[in-house]
Amino acid sequence: YWTFRGRLANGMSLVRVAYVFSPEYTQTCDSLSKVPNRASMVHSLIEAYGLLEHMR
Repeated sequence: YWTFRGRLANGMSLVRVAYVFSPEYTQTCDSLSKVPNRASMVHSLIEAYGLLEHMR
């Protein structure tokens, strides 16, 4: 998960965000008909932006 500390310019606090990944869970989510392959696409974007290296 990521931990954000501090306050935004509008005074709102930043919060802790969790990201859960497993190949099995991704495959299951990708099979849902509403938005096919959404889980794989989101994970690919997170990798492409280099966000995985900022997670614990």
